[in-house]
Amino acid sequence: NGKIGLSKYKDCEENIYKILKEIDSYKFCNSIDVEGGIARAELALGYSLTEEQKNIVRMAKDRNVIIFTGSAGTGKSSCARAILESFKDSLIACCSLSAKAAQRIKEATGHKASTIHRLLGYDGNSFIYNAANRLPADIVFIDECSMMNCDIYYSIISAVKEGAKVIMCG
Repeated sequence: NGKIGLSKYKDCEENIYKILKEIDSYKFCNSIDVEGGIARAELALGYSLTEEQKNIVRMAKDRNVIIFTGSAGTGKSSCARAILESFKDSLIACCSLSAKAAQRIKEATGHKASTIHRLLGYDGNSFIYNAANRLPADIVFIDECSMMNCDIYYSIISAVKEGAKVIMCG
């Protein structure tokens, strides 16, 4: 059909789509306090979220796969904080591709964060957490997701356990 590309990437992207679709179909069983999470985040931040930001937080209640993007200074970190506050009773794993971005997650949300490689337990050869050995986290928050290549993206989402949520930012 006139398109040129490497089949490796096409196959990887199709597999990612299938996994994300499957994750979104799971039933999430943990408690969710969206309005409380918004209120706690606003109190910690010292300002009110916009209606658009609040709607993103509310969307996280109904969906297991959430992606939100925006330019620098648009309030992504504020949204992330409110979303993670909404799931305060869940086991949350925050990560990013770089250690610097992971440190920023910790500063912005108050949640411990690591690199994707550290979260997945990279041993120099492969990841300890994978499709056969899933992460124990109920919520996997991934920052700077637009920076990931196909292989890393596939690795992290294939390690998400059934019934967990994936929240991506960036």
